Amino acid sequence: VHILKKNNITYTMLNYTYGTNGIKVPEGKEYLVNIWPCTGNNPDNDTKYQEYKEVVKEDILRVRDKVDLLIVAMHWGVEYTHEPTAYEKDMASYLASLGVNLIIGTHPHVIQPVTWIDDTLVIYSLGNFISAQYQNKNTCTNYKCTTELMTSLKIEKDIKNNQTSVKITNVENELLYNYYNQSTWRNFKVIPFSNPKIKEYLPNYKEVYNTYKAVVQKMDNEITVKDAAE
Repeated sequence: VHILKKNNITYTMLNYTYGTNGIKVPEGKEYLVNIWPCTGNNPDNDTKYQEYKEVVKEDILRVRDKVDLLIVAMHWGVEYTHEPTAYEKDMASYLASLGVNLIIGTHPHVIQPVTWIDDTLVIYSLGNFISAQYQNKNTCTNYKCTTELMTSLKIEKDIKNNQTSVKITNVENELLYNYYNQSTWRNFKVIPFSNPKIKEYLPNYKEVYNTYKAVVQKMDNEITVKDAAE
């Protein structure tokens, strides 16, 4: 684990995945990837999943008192679905209970909600950033694989009476559109919905914006999403 420091704030990131998409981990090199197994439909009844929580707990306790900010990157969920799975929700709650500050989710290829669990900010899925997945109309309808999320936030550190506290503030989410020429598979661009140029690349941008703003705010309607261009 590498501990980094910026603006007097120390931080590190741990990473876990539900699996490796069928790619075998070389024997003897299991340390290369942290697999938090999800072997059923219900995390409560998944013995391997529950047992691995002790591994996660040990990992976190090993670094929690050495950093101000602890981030966990999660490769989880079901592709092309906007609703977090029971496993995602259980993992997020467990990580929050161990003092993780920020959870960043990937793998679904589409946006999922952003919410708070106590003082832990959970971004269930940022969606794609650069991709050509809109070619697959069956799974990527309504621009959901070319609309992504960028989240900005501020980290505040306070020291009083030799006690340090860190909190996340000023959270702002911005929807982005990944344009590319679908005839040539060239000319990729990432355009914020707040940028007036979005009109040139996505004529019905307001309808698309409203659709995915609702996804971001589904679990917490107080989550901020930057306004679309007028």
